[in-house]
Amino acid sequence: MARNLAASLLVIVWSAPLAATNDASAPVPSDSAHTTAAERLALLQPACGSSAQENGCSSCPPGTDFPNDQLSLKGVIYGHFLDAHSDDAAAGFFGCESHASGFGGVLLLSRQNSAWKLVSVRPASIVDDCKKLQGRDGHDVLICFGQDQHQGIGSSFLYLLDFERPWNQEEGLDIFLMVTNSAEACVPISSPQEGLVSETVERVLFSEPGRIVVEARLGSISSARFKAVASHCRAGDATPYPLGLRLATVARTYAFSFDGRRVAPLLGNPPLVRNETIAPETHALLPGLYTAPDGSFTIPVPYTFTIIRNPRSSPSSVCNASALVCLVDADAKIPAAIEISRIEAGSETACLRPEHLPGRSSHFVPGDYGYSGQLTGGPGRYEFWTGASDDYQVDQSVNRVWHGRTCYQVAANIAHKENAVANDDQIGQDLVRVAVEFRFR
Repeated sequence: MARNLAASLLVIVWSAPLAATNDASAPVPSDSAHTTAAERLALLQPACGSSAQENGCSSCPPGTDFPNDQLSLKGVIYGHFLDAHSDDAAAGFFGCESHASGFGGVLLLSRQNSAWKLVSVRPASIVDDCKKLQGRDGHDVLICFGQDQHQGIGSSFLYLLDFERPWNQEEGLDIFLMVTNSAEACVPISSPQEGLVSETVERVLFSEPGRIVVEARLGSISSARFKAVASHCRAGDATPYPLGLRLATVARTYAFSFDGRRVAPLLGNPPLVRNETIAPETHALLPGLYTAPDGSFTIPVPYTFTIIRNPRSSPSSVCNASALVCLVDADAKIPAAIEISRIEAGSETACLRPEHLPGRSSHFVPGDYGYSGQLTGGPGRYEFWTGASDDYQVDQSVNRVWHGRTCYQVAANIAHKENAVANDDQIGQDLVRVAVEFRFR
């Protein structure tokens, strides 16, 4: 299947509605503003009239695809979008528009005589993950990140949004870089390259005036190579690190110039076809197998960890202290000693909501530990302990998983190298990450 985008695109927003974007996963450092309820209502009333509420509208502005739909406000960016001296606001919204029109758009408003006036309603550009840059004549333009999905194949893209230029439905967004992920859907593409591809935009940098740097990760395998391992592919698996097939990726960096009017690729970039990246051929990542020490069961473990069959052969202290198995993530920054056991439980409820979880395992790193409470989330209840051993901050979590009408308990002992000061939030996220990787499908 070829990569194919309609003139207007589905834009999936990253940040929480109505607040400045602080999401570390958002590739563009957003200029979305914190807004009060009164500010939001003042922005929405010119577009929605009496249906305006502080977080959206119960009906849609005239001219949208679905006027009887509801509008949800997603982000507001203030600036000089009409000229160098105008006082304007771009208010991104979700709803009111069809897939062909991006499932949402942006309200452009300008302040006149201390009141906001609606200038235009533009589809496809939900503007909460956007960075302001100054145009040639002093007015502001936006560099934005968006996403689209068609038949399971996802596209992520960066585009220039200049409100001085009228919206053209046939031309669509002014995209200057696009990446594609067909591995999530287990569907090879045919254009601009053939095979299964996995591509993501990791970060967009604006460190120098007139220069935009995009860090991405890309990987692919041919359709023939995919056919040999296709049985491992799990289309639509929503977990961050699913057990099925994924592709190894490599880092690529793209540089662009911005002259105040246009974004253009600089010489020396990795290959592009028009504005689309070409992923280098890498290899498929397949799940491994974990066998219980007594040989009583064997289950798959995520490809994102390398199984060290003889943990004491590892240079990592957390692996050395594990009597069972050690899994090391791709960056070798978070070694995790894993203990998986079967638990007697007659139902999923009894498995995932036990009266209590057992204490720390004797198989893990010895140290002076303190009980740190519970983490929310699934598939089962988490509890964790934290302590220190040599140069490591060491933490242990216990989690339950219900799979194939059998209850499993996953205990993970994670070592954070050279982490003298405990960061409970980050530790908790890492613990959840290891446990979630054992969500069987």
